[in-house]
Amino acid sequence: GTQASNSYLLHVMRAAKLVLEECEPYVALRHWLQRAELPVPSVRAEVIVPAAQRALAEATRAVGEADGAGAAWLQARGPPWNEDATGVWPEPGTVDKAVARARDVAEARYRTAFDRCRLALKANPEVLRADWFKSFWSRNYDALTVISVLRNLQQDVDQTRYWFDAQLRAAKKCKEYRGPDKVSTNLGSRDPATEACLIDCLIEVLFHSEEDRATYRADPLMQLALDEPEGHFDFTVVSAMGVIT
Repeated sequence: GTQASNSYLLHVMRAAKLVLEECEPYVALRHWLQRAELPVPSVRAEVIVPAAQRALAEATRAVGEADGAGAAWLQARGPPWNEDATGVWPEPGTVDKAVARARDVAEARYRTAFDRCRLALKANPEVLRADWFKSFWSRNYDALTVISVLRNLQQDVDQTRYWFDAQLRAAKKCKEYRGPDKVSTNLGSRDPATEACLIDCLIEVLFHSEEDRATYRADPLMQLALDEPEGHFDFTVVSAMGVIT
């Protein structure tokens, strides 16, 4: 026909050339500007409104009170392992009433601290940059990680008990560790004594740094094993995946 001389490939080539010509300023800028770092401003009390200041003060006070109550409970409970029977899983037994009351107080204080921190974050999102808030946040994160594995072991989910047994047998232990090298038949027990020893074992196998292990053995928030409240959660999962050739 009359358009026989109009090659499809010719027009594609012309379009591609036009696109490349239009992109030249962007390509030049991209090759010149590699990275830009902007200073992150710190939290300044003078720019926080009074309502947010009150929320922050209540949150810091609640965290301090919770840690105080938790430390009192942890001291009353004592070490998880029997000093006279190192490396032996304890038998389920009765709980001292005074220790149980101290635990209830500590749990209630931490629940209150969670609520106060949530209100503080809502009132002033900049609190995420505050050292005390980041510290409490990371402690919660690591505690929930341990609790997740703890509940899976107790409920015998998938192959977690097989994995846990292998870890206890093969993992390198720190010199402060007083637990056994093999699992117990009481893994499914929710008895406080058995659960405390199980948490101690999980701290040993889940955290590589001995400094972290010592820190969380002395952290009442970790030792309390507080489950997340039931309900609906609004969160976003961000996943980054690559191709390994």
